[in-house]
Amino acid sequence: MQDEALDSYLQELVDEGKITQDEADQYKAWWQARPDMEPFRQQLEEWQQARPDIQLRFGFEGGGFPGMHGMRGFGGRCAPWNN
Repeated sequence: MQDEALDSYLQELVDEGKITQDEADQYKAWWQARPDMEPFRQQLEEWQQARPDIQLRFGFEGGGFPGMHGMRGFGGRCAPWNN
C-alpha cells in the first residue's frame, strides 16, 4: 500500500510537470534502496529498557523526537487535528 501511495504521488508530480519521469524513477529507486532501520530501533529500545536509570533526550518513539510535537518544536503551531 505504501508503494502504491508513493507511485501515485510521484505520478502526480510528473503529471504536473514538477519532476520528470526519470527523476521519479530515480527517487523510487533511492527509496527502495534505503536501509532498514527497524533492527536498530529494536536494539535501541532493548538498550533503553535495560537501563531505565538513563534517560535519553531523544529516541524513536512515534517516529520522531519526544517533545517536538510536530512543528511546535520549531516555534510554530501544529494543525488543530494534531493538538
